[in-house]
Amino acid sequence: MPAVATKSTKQDPMPRLHSREGMVREGWLHKRGGSHGGRTNWKRRWFMLVGNELYYAETRQDPAPRGKISLRGCDFRKADEELKKPYAFGIYSRSEFMERPF
Repeated sequence: MPAVATKSTKQDPMPRLHSREGMVREGWLHKRGGSHGGRTNWKRRWFMLVGNELYYAETRQDPAPRGKISLRGCDFRKADEELKKPYAFGIYSRSEFMERPF
């Protein structure tokens, strides 16, 4: 499965942000968004790692995540030199050549 962020839907069994059940880690990351006028857009987001899913929201106080990234079948690579941001990493799908840098 590609490492692509998906939006939350009512049918999607997204965990509540304030529930700690199954959570491995949580904290702030900067997520690369779309490009606007040739300039890359970086957004600060609250992330929760639950099982093989990486959920994100705008703030920790949000009642539910805005989206998720499936980590099944993905590799992780250091990307700080490439992106010129300290501690940056990329999530890469093994089946498709998609990338999600953070």
